[in-house]
Amino acid sequence: MLVTLRDGARKSAGNGTEIELPYAALFVRVAAKALEEPPSIRARLAGNEIRIPGRVNVGLAVDARQGLVVPVVRSSNMGRLKEIIDELMDLIQLAQIGKLLPDDLFAGTFTITNLGISEIDAFTLIIDPPQIAILGIGHILPQPVAGNGKSGSATWPF
Repeated sequence: MLVTLRDGARKSAGNGTEIELPYAALFVRVAAKALEEPPSIRARLAGNEIRIPGRVNVGLAVDARQGLVVPVVRSSNMGRLKEIIDELMDLIQLAQIGKLLPDDLFAGTFTITNLGISEIDAFTLIIDPPQIAILGIGHILPQPVAGNGKSGSATWPF
């Protein structure tokens, strides 16, 4: 179903041309929308207090030259998909050449780790404090999935 959603989103990007849609951008957008409600799901630890930020800032773990870094896509739930793709690709490129700024790594609400490209199915996740949650994604397997009572019926709601 995710593959079908991605294909539909690539085609519905506008002006009749397909956009490049990395799975990472799709994961960021879907997670950000899911983190809108209830607000408590994006809680952060601040000393001995629990705070709930108004914005949803999703970090994506990136394997960079200097090690694992987690650049943050700001207000991931608010922007258009194309804006998220552009920001995410810029952050990944900066991470790979070691040019991220400290602000690029700050104020994440939630982190996504995607090891699917490595064909890994399961792994142990480490939460990045002060965040309280992380999502680990393994590789996508081709198998039939029913959606809305019909195999392969999926629409892009984001």
